[in-house]
Amino acid sequence: MVPEERIDAVGDVAGLRELVRKHRAYLEVEPRVVETDGRKVRVGADLMLWGAHRRSTSPRPSCTLCQAIHQDLVAIASFALPPAGVRPAAWILPFDGRLFASDRWGRDEVDLTIRIGDAADPSGLAQADRLLREIRSRLEFLGVFLGGWRPSDF
Repeated sequence: MVPEERIDAVGDVAGLRELVRKHRAYLEVEPRVVETDGRKVRVGADLMLWGAHRRSTSPRPSCTLCQAIHQDLVAIASFALPPAGVRPAAWILPFDGRLFASDRWGRDEVDLTIRIGDAADPSGLAQADRLLREIRSRLEFLGVFLGGWRPSDF
């Protein structure tokens, strides 16, 4: 569950849930692996938050609608991120303007990546995994689920 002070600090939960519905937001998670001394070591995860273009649009990479969708995804992600300075680190990677074709949904999608964990501190993996669970829980509170958008009763 999301602490009450977190809801107060971020603002309008109903508005964020509407953004989730509007963009059919969902998430995916990939392990983040770095090579250290010739060995591959998992140091955290990348959580991708996806938002879909409307069907009636003719999207192009970095179009104004892509940028607007990304800004809405930033608002959704900001709700889930811990306050600045919390360790292990979690941050939003810069938007690169890419647009992805989705065979699954028949809509083009924009992504936002949250990087969790610090490659400079692979010993913090347990804390990074705990933070990933917390971020996912906060996103689920808004109606963002793993693997695909689900209509909800929010």
